[in-house]
Amino acid sequence: MIISGLGPALFHTSYLASTMMTVAQVAIEFFTPLFYYPGEHVQTIMIMSGVVILAIVGPIYLAKRAYDRRSAAQVGSAPHPADSSTSMSAHQLTP
Repeated sequence: MIISGLGPALFHTSYLASTMMTVAQVAIEFFTPLFYYPGEHVQTIMIMSGVVILAIVGPIYLAKRAYDRRSAAQVGSAPHPADSSTSMSAHQLTP
């Protein structure tokens, strides 16, 4: 059983490794000129740093916004003590 499961595991591992090598090669080809001639690529470097900042700050902002909405919905759904059924019936009985 271990040997039969080894084939797919090795295939997926080699596929993952080759995919990572392809991504690394593309990244090296793209980033190498940026470091050799940084003055010519100032706009690209600024755009890339903005993308990195958005990739870090964006999920944090979205998580905070979702948390605030969820907590506001929980607070809004809680009944107020003056709105209980006994106080409502007492108000109806009082002329």
